[in-house]
Amino acid sequence: MVAGLIWYRWQYSVVLKYWEQYMSSLLIPLGATLRQARCERGLTQAVLAERAGIPRLKVIQVEAGDDRVASRYYALVAGALGQRLGLQVARRPTLEELEREQRESSA
Repeated sequence: MVAGLIWYRWQYSVVLKYWEQYMSSLLIPLGATLRQARCERGLTQAVLAERAGIPRLKVIQVEAGDDRVASRYYALVAGALGQRLGLQVARRPTLEELEREQRESSA
């Protein structure tokens, strides 16, 4: 029983580690894009926070791509900048598609 619990905790920690890395790879570019949009509009973080109705610390965390911040804060910041935040389902290529792409790039 104890060995099973240790195995479960180890698996959970490994999955969590890779999930955090995956989310960071998505959220850091998103945060940078939102920061760029804010700067292009000449807004300070304080003004953006006021427009979004959130604390300035949340704007800082969103712009840093912090994966501990709830997704609604990303949406609120985007909305305050006049942008929409949406999700798009991505399809992974099949093995055949990858092999065909590799053959075509080698030719």
